[in-house]
Amino acid sequence: MKTFFSLVLGFCLIAPLPASGAFRDGERSVASLIEELKSETSATRSHAAEALGDLGPEAAAAAPALTAALLDKNAAVRSEAILALERIGPAARVAVPKLVEILKGEDSKLYSGAIDALGSIGRDSAEAAPVLIEFLKGDNQSLAAAAGLALARILPAESLELRDAVPVLVKSLNSKQRVIRGEAVRALGLIGSQALPALMNVVGNAAADPDSAAQAEIAMAWMGPEARPAVPVLIEALHSPKENVVIHAAGALGAIGREAKDAVPEIRKLLKSKVASIRTHAASSLGDIGAASEEAVDDLAAALKDPDEHVRREATEALGKIGPVAKAAVPALIEALRDDVGTVTVNAARALARIGPDAVPQLIPALKNEKLRHWAVVILGDLGPAAEPASAALAATLSNSNYEFVREAILTLARIGPGAKPAVPALMKILGDPKSKLRPAAAFALGSIGAKEATGLLVKSLEQKDDSKLQMVAPAALVLIEPDNEKYARLALPRLMDALGDKWDLVRISAAAAIRRMGPRAAAAVPKLAAGLKDSSPAIRVEFLWSLGAIGPDAVAALPDIIKAMSAEESPVRYTACYALGSIGRGASEAIPLLEKNLQSSDDFLQVTSAWALAHINPHADGVTDLCLQPLVRALKLTDPRARAEAAQALALLGPPAKSAVPALKESARDDDEAVRNAAAEAIQKIGE
Repeated sequence: MKTFFSLVLGFCLIAPLPASGAFRDGERSVASLIEELKSETSATRSHAAEALGDLGPEAAAAAPALTAALLDKNAAVRSEAILALERIGPAARVAVPKLVEILKGEDSKLYSGAIDALGSIGRDSAEAAPVLIEFLKGDNQSLAAAAGLALARILPAESLELRDAVPVLVKSLNSKQRVIRGEAVRALGLIGSQALPALMNVVGNAAADPDSAAQAEIAMAWMGPEARPAVPVLIEALHSPKENVVIHAAGALGAIGREAKDAVPEIRKLLKSKVASIRTHAASSLGDIGAASEEAVDDLAAALKDPDEHVRREATEALGKIGPVAKAAVPALIEALRDDVGTVTVNAARALARIGPDAVPQLIPALKNEKLRHWAVVILGDLGPAAEPASAALAATLSNSNYEFVREAILTLARIGPGAKPAVPALMKILGDPKSKLRPAAAFALGSIGAKEATGLLVKSLEQKDDSKLQMVAPAALVLIEPDNEKYARLALPRLMDALGDKWDLVRISAAAAIRRMGPRAAAAVPKLAAGLKDSSPAIRVEFLWSLGAIGPDAVAALPDIIKAMSAEESPVRYTACYALGSIGRGASEAIPLLEKNLQSSDDFLQVTSAWALAHINPHADGVTDLCLQPLVRALKLTDPRARAEAAQALALLGPPAKSAVPALKESARDDDEAVRNAAAEAIQKIGE
């Protein structure tokens, strides 16, 4: 079974995300809005164009009608149509010729919008490059900066035209208008290495023009690791007397990441600055540099007592990003759970979870502290199987009188899974108590642990029919304990399908988890799982998508709903939708254009999951290897070994065309995890050396 999204699911179950706004009741359809664009009333046409713009990419079908509206006699309609096309983005490519005509025309009020729309459409606007270059050379600095940004979004980063745009954009960095500065910064960031020498000169001249230097540093931050050659000049900028120059230099170094490790000693010094904003940005930068900031762990731990809450917040987050090598900070982070500021305590909890197993021994005593026990349970749940040493201590808390706390402890034991065996007797005691309201949670935990000794009690609970929630959860637990037991599967599936529509999240989640274990045998549940993708809870949608993926090719009937899930606001939903599409395989070919579009996203993990899905849908299609290779190679470095193994398996699907991935796979063949080593070795064999 594919397990690419296990960490994402774990996070969603522990910390449910806000309800999605992706499904808006009563929203006018695209078709009706297209009709309104033909109204005789200009106000109606204008409002229709505005509404289509609000829909963004979902209004792609309206691009031809909006293109026609560019010729509307009413100026407001034309303006709204341009804005809508910009928001639709690449799918509005049909409008490019008309937008170019606008730039060649006399209506200067539309120039800015047309330039922005062409930039949003991206590579398919290449025919607009000559006219945009003319604007770049013009006297209007606002249009020149906008044209530079559009060109950076349209042309490949190595284009000579972009090199020629750099001086104009650098000059715009000192504009008095914030919008112009912002467009220049973003354009230079997108241009990347061709712009880097000029930006380094600006930063090196910070004493003469600190404001431009700060903007140049922001552009370098946009570049990320590509700005690595600028590390020495950015280190020097950390000594500037200008606060703005210092904080943005720190930000750029953080964006460069681990390649900026040489800057760590100087950034550490900034944690002692008298200026709170500098201390805050220094902590943030150290976190972004990641594990390479290990030498700063003690300094960041000390910063958890900083009088400024922003510094404390960034220090806790930084320690989490540094990860397991920050284990020396565990005592300070546990103490930070007492902080009066909510964001500090939440970040401290997340940091402890990211540090991992080394945090467990010190979290166990916290289970006895009334002020800390809630956080300890949540963190241990986030750690999942790694929290196994805490199982006995968690079991001891199940006699507590606080219902909510005990329920959370039970769910944490469920997340620990098979390693929580010491808690089985206490959980069975709860399950056998007809008066306990915690019986459904106990049943779910016993199922997740795989406690075969509990099957008798679970079957008996189905016969009693005295708790509707338990009637839903118990079948799921039986399937989790013995997924290959056909008797349990036949008994459970109808109830599990009913449970998918239950009002309780725990019931829906446990039902979906059991269906996932049943895999293709649960194909009958596909319609209900598809319907559940409209649920307001992102955690539920993630779980249902996971189950559809486990069903595999037989889940193709849910394809339209899975494709809609790819536009969700919450990134875990988008990631898991990609997983489901890849698991369906060739039957999901309709989703290929959207997956290819995701490869242009700034979200690295969305790129990885989309590449994984493409490799599973049609690995031998023209261009698939070129699109997927780099994201999958990056995925070989992911934290979760299961994800690394899945990435290697996906590369194997690409076959000989993925030959350039062999060096990275050879490195993975020495991975600490056996499954990763085996997957990498198999991939090398299938690709060939």
